[in-house]
Amino acid sequence: MFFQTMKSENDFHMSMLIQSLQLLAAKYEEQMNAQPEFVDVPDEIALTFSEVYLLVENLDKEDLLTTSQKTALTQIDSVLEQMSKKEDMWTLNSLKTSSQWEDVRLLASNTLKAFNTLKQPPHLFWLQYVPDQKTPTT
Repeated sequence: MFFQTMKSENDFHMSMLIQSLQLLAAKYEEQMNAQPEFVDVPDEIALTFSEVYLLVENLDKEDLLTTSQKTALTQIDSVLEQMSKKEDMWTLNSLKTSSQWEDVRLLASNTLKAFNTLKQPPHLFWLQYVPDQKTPTT
C-alpha cells in the first residue's frame, strides 16, 4: 500500500508536495479527471497547491529542499497569487485555454524536474472531497 512505503511525516509531506505539482503540471483533461465533478476545479487545483505550499517552510528546515526547488515553488505560489486577482482566470474555459494556466503547467513541470521526478497523472491520496449537503427546506 502507498502509505506503508512512507517512512516519516516528512516523506508524507514531500509526497503531497510532489502530487500537488503533478496536478498543476497535468493537462486539462487529467486535471478534470483528478477532481470530483462537484468542485470548482480551477479553484481546487490552486487550493491544493497553496495548502501544501504551507509545508515548504518545515521541509526546508529539515534540509529536504534545494535552493532551486524552493525558488521554483515560490515562483508558482507567486503566479497563482497574481492570478487570484483576476476573476476570469478561475473558469473551466480559462483552465483549458489561457496562456496563464499553460505557464503554471510549465512552471510545475519544470519544478518536477528540479525534484528529479517524472510527470505522471496526479494521485491526491490525502484528499477527501465531501459534497455540499444542502439543508432541506420545510
